[in-house]
Amino acid sequence: MNQDFLTLDNVGNFTFQLFAVVAATEFSKRFINKVCKLKGKENKVETEFIVFGYSLILSIIKTLSDSKVLWDNFCNGFINILLIFMNALIISYLSTASYSKIIENNKNP
Repeated sequence: MNQDFLTLDNVGNFTFQLFAVVAATEFSKRFINKVCKLKGKENKVETEFIVFGYSLILSIIKTLSDSKVLWDNFCNGFINILLIFMNALIISYLSTASYSKIIENNKNP
């Protein structure tokens, strides 16, 4: 529908992916660190790894949801895999910068 706020096209755009990764990191980082402490690990999970994981998952979902790209270029699977990692790196790099800015703003009153 033309009046829907969230559509598959909107979810697949770069801005929404960036927002989704930052929001997921913001709401789950403390929980992930608590789980790691329960397992006996003293070190916290680095934010960069969490952000890259979310970016990779989102890039894979976006690629798998576009059946034209997936099946028309199936013989170019290596290129699709490379593009997934490149998209995940770009999104995670910018998301990490955004998340760091949010944390910095929350610490300074």
